[in-house]
Amino acid sequence: MTKILRFPTTKRLESVLVRSSREHRISVEILDHVRPRRTRWALQFEIQEVAGFRGSKGLTDQAVANGYRHRFKVGSTRAARHLAMMTAPMIASGRIAVWIDGKMVRAPGIGCIEAADSSERKGSLAAGGASAVRSENDATR
Repeated sequence: MTKILRFPTTKRLESVLVRSSREHRISVEILDHVRPRRTRWALQFEIQEVAGFRGSKGLTDQAVANGYRHRFKVGSTRAARHLAMMTAPMIASGRIAVWIDGKMVRAPGIGCIEAADSSERKGSLAAGGASAVRSENDATR
């Protein structure tokens, strides 16, 4: 007789407060040591969606191999939220680390990856579902 093993399938992200402003600083680091080129390619696609080709300038395989933390700016809060939502599966699996305005977007329960600030632990959302980023207006409700 066989025993069926059940593994957790849902990766969750803690919500991160992103202030509403005209410009956001985003830093991304690729932590995947198994397939860094594939991870860089997937991440570069998402960066180009929110910041255009100028956002992905300098993100090369050589830079990733050297442990480079890629930095760029986006012009709206919506773009920052969209990037966090679209990269949520990679963040939850530990393949990348993302900082928005100096605060790390983290997934709970995965080694050193947990909520950046205890004041921001008000709720968590599914990684594949709604946005993992809250605005200041959502925090007051």
